[in-house]
Amino acid sequence: MAPSRSDAARSADPRSEWCRGSAGAASMARRKASAARSALLAASDVEGAIAAYRRAAGFAPDNPVVLANLGYALAHANRLDEAIATLRRAVERAPRSVTAWNNLATAYARRGDRALAVEALRRALAVDPSDPRAAAALDALGAGSAAR
Repeated sequence: MAPSRSDAARSADPRSEWCRGSAGAASMARRKASAARSALLAASDVEGAIAAYRRAAGFAPDNPVVLANLGYALAHANRLDEAIATLRRAVERAPRSVTAWNNLATAYARRGDRALAVEALRRALAVDPSDPRAAAALDALGAGSAAR
């Protein structure tokens, strides 16, 4: 059973009571916050996920994982320009992040920018040639293995 929005949002707040204290507690807090944000997205509470990722970005504004997840949530909310800007920041900070490149490609494709989507997918495959998501997305865009 997915947590309620209030439970998930509360546990995604790195300032909550269980997050204060030792380094081990902080590490646990990050894991719980990540799980809570993922639960919000899985429960189709995209706005709740965006809010949780924005809170996380407030504490770690240059963290590429946070940026990639925020961009993914923004793309699902059809805020494509904001998603693309956020995901571009993610790939600038972590150019070897296959997930960030795939998420950027998805946002470009949703916006109708096929050429940019293909380029982002090729960048993902340059990092990990065996990534099945990028290969499948390239095939879906008609730029599959023969065009690589």
